[in-house]
Amino acid sequence: MIYHVAGNHDVTNDPKRSDILSYRKALGKDFYLIRHQGMRGLVLNSLYFKSPARVEKEAAAQARWLNRQLKKARRSSAPLVVFQHHSWFLTDPGEKDEYFNIPAATRNKYLALFAKYGVSHIFAGHYHRNAFGKSGDIEMVTTGPLGKPLGKDPSGFRIVKVSSGRVSHQYYELDQLPERVVFE
Repeated sequence: MIYHVAGNHDVTNDPKRSDILSYRKALGKDFYLIRHQGMRGLVLNSLYFKSPARVEKEAAAQARWLNRQLKKARRSSAPLVVFQHHSWFLTDPGEKDEYFNIPAATRNKYLALFAKYGVSHIFAGHYHRNAFGKSGDIEMVTTGPLGKPLGKDPSGFRIVKVSSGRVSHQYYELDQLPERVVFE
């Protein structure tokens, strides 16, 4: 199964409603729930956090939906994981605002919300290189690109496994792919 995550190259850096509608027409919903192997995966449109000025109505709809999903997840023991394009932070939740992360005011609000409801992992891209950080018990995992690396990390992809209520992940460089990946 392939799940799409809206990003700035799909929608633009400063989206307007027509950009969102075009994305939805071509690829489907821009925020939604994945249930897989006992995991609840929340796919978010991080442009609503990064550049909400011209899509306030859509951003508010996602925020309402997210709050409902988090409250439902509280009643479950399933791992709760977030997938989005922009990282909340790259290595430290207190880092300065920059092009590759979500502004601190918004970041702090949502990281507190995610911690309250037990989000264990947040997976993102956008940075075009790998990065990792923690906010309390939440792992912020930023994966480098399949296409155009901007740093020392070569092109590759990350496989996220969910098994027995546990989430694990590994980055695979394209020239060092294993012949087989075992999913339990």
